[in-house]
Amino acid sequence: MCCPSPLCPSLPCHVVPFLLRPPYLSTELTPASAPRQPGARGSLLLLRPSTPGDPLPVALAAVRRRFPALPVILWVEPGAPAALHLAGCAAHLQVRGVVSELTQPALRRALTRPVGFAGSVVAWLGMQGMRLPPRAARLVEAILDLAPEHPHPGPLLRAAGAPGLAARRYLVKHALPAPREWFRLARALHAVLRLQAEPARPLLQLAAELGYADPASLSRQLRQLFGVRPGEVRHALGWEWLLERWCARRLASVAAR
Repeated sequence: MCCPSPLCPSLPCHVVPFLLRPPYLSTELTPASAPRQPGARGSLLLLRPSTPGDPLPVALAAVRRRFPALPVILWVEPGAPAALHLAGCAAHLQVRGVVSELTQPALRRALTRPVGFAGSVVAWLGMQGMRLPPRAARLVEAILDLAPEHPHPGPLLRAAGAPGLAARRYLVKHALPAPREWFRLARALHAVLRLQAEPARPLLQLAAELGYADPASLSRQLRQLFGVRPGEVRHALGWEWLLERWCARRLASVAAR
């Protein structure tokens, strides 16, 4: 039986978790020995597998119980035998990426890829307590996947085989946000990925490519959903901290009704 990790007593000994905070310039990592506090913009949780044979699914389950809102990155040595295997199964393990160097470019590449994005969001919501029934999960994943291709939710829902009125009734019946809310969230999160992936691109260009009328429209949507401006998300990687804000704002709105 594995002994507790000296950095985090509730975790197995082969798990070495660290917090890495913006601006991600220092390799002096802070051991993740205390529960994360809400609102940590862009904080990442790095796990450093000690051997190729580490039972990662068990380790990751333990980590997520303690740090449910943090994106997980696996940090491996360059050329490590396990690196290729870990990269191949990262999506299955709900790991956001595998890096061999702790640099801003490497972290940006790992955290801004849209591959598996919709499933990761739905899985994250489940870990936060918003467990979606299978039909709702499929619908939300379709909205998250297709939002960049559709400027309005109606055509998207038809493309997903879920007429708007029926989809709305179904989601509201299960006390879930309506399709239009999911659509606005999906567009905003895809915008966040682009802002973080291309931090030097002018906001005017990105807003136009993302289908917004102007930069002000994009800024307004980010403020309404997450309470942040575009400049605030460029250098605080990950969508998890923003989705956490969206959940908190939605709960507050529901409670105020």
